[in-house]
Amino acid sequence: MRNYLKKPPTSICCKFTFSLFLLIQCFLVTANSKQNKRPESPAEIRQIVAQAICLIEGYPDSQISKDAYAVLSAYEGALGTAFKLKNIVKLREFAKASKPATPTTIGEHNFAIAACVLFSHQKDVQALLGN
Repeated sequence: MRNYLKKPPTSICCKFTFSLFLLIQCFLVTANSKQNKRPESPAEIRQIVAQAICLIEGYPDSQISKDAYAVLSAYEGALGTAFKLKNIVKLREFAKASKPATPTTIGEHNFAIAACVLFSHQKDVQALLGN
């Protein structure tokens, strides 16, 4: 039996599964907060929106992108009137410039999808989101 902790599978299917896991995590934050009757904090909403935009720009014309659009539409208007369309456009430019789908190989593993997880923590992104 293969030890997945030492050498996880690196097939396209596994990479897609990991990407899907990230999107499910976004949905679980929403479901969990509704279940606990605690709305997401503005910081959590900004992080989810940034990650969704990163996935849209990094994986265009894919199921990941479609799912990320669904996440984004679920939070439409949740950022308030202070967050304008020009900020979304600029955020998309930041995401595209960061090239989130570029392979980031460490050993035998590709951690490219982690770029979208970390995207919302970049200082320029946080400044744009109002953190």
